[in-house]
Amino acid sequence: MKPTFAAGAAIIALALCSVAYANEKLAQSSGCMTCHGVDKKVIGPAYKEVAAKYRNDKTAEASLVKKVKAGAEPTHER
Repeated sequence: MKPTFAAGAAIIALALCSVAYANEKLAQSSGCMTCHGVDKKVIGPAYKEVAAKYRNDKTAEASLVKKVKAGAEPTHER
């Protein structure tokens, strides 16, 4: 499995599930946890923030996969 696909799968799984303990290991092994925490912002948003943002979006999975595969530009809020 390509690292970007694995990272995308981890993001989607964590974002769309309220409890995702098994997928946290995938996110850690894919390097996602370097920038994203489960419940707190690191560099990028926390997975719980992503889940809240996309909760009612039926296109969330497809758009997040595309974003991860394309290499999302970091947004540094100040």
